[in-house]
Amino acid sequence: MKHASVYKHSPKTIKLESSLGDALKRIIDEKKSRILVTENDKITGIV
Repeated sequence: MKHASVYKHSPKTIKLESSLGDALKRIIDEKKSRILVTENDKITGIV
């Protein structure tokens, strides 16, 4: 049986100041469906 750490992934985040183009590029490059938006190390939204 595999350990839970094998399946655990840290959430992908991007700073609020980043452009939408940067966020979309990161979503495509990392093959993710969403990225959390952070401001002052607090989650403020989802792209």
